[in-house]
Amino acid sequence: MVQKVWNDSEILKHIENEVSHTHSEHCAIVQETLTHLIKSLQVTQLKIKDRSSALTPHFNIYINRKSTFNEELWVNLCTFLASREYSLPLQGTGKVVKAPFICGACHGVDHPQGLCPFPNVKGWNGPLHCAEDNPCYRGWYYSRMV
Repeated sequence: MVQKVWNDSEILKHIENEVSHTHSEHCAIVQETLTHLIKSLQVTQLKIKDRSSALTPHFNIYINRKSTFNEELWVNLCTFLASREYSLPLQGTGKVVKAPFICGACHGVDHPQGLCPFPNVKGWNGPLHCAEDNPCYRGWYYSRMV
């Protein structure tokens, strides 16, 4: 769905518009960078559950951003892509939320603490996951490694 939206004619028009507003000596670089961003799209699904333990679809969208990228162009592209409608006939329209999570373990913004991959990494010195059957578990509870 995301790839379909990012490859439609509106996106191509937006890219052409951004390129046309760039200094002539940088047009090729801007065009190449924007095309690279669209092509590098990766989507991952988070297995988020609501209070009734029903899965609620959450997806993270990643792109491979080049370090030499113009910040103003980056902000314009993010704002434009976030304003697009992401919908499927049977699932309805998705809602774009920038950084909806802040992990209490690693402080990442792409997952909640319960889905943090780092406590499973050997040598991790931060907070650990707490088992759901443990009476102390409240979703935010964690203990320190000794």
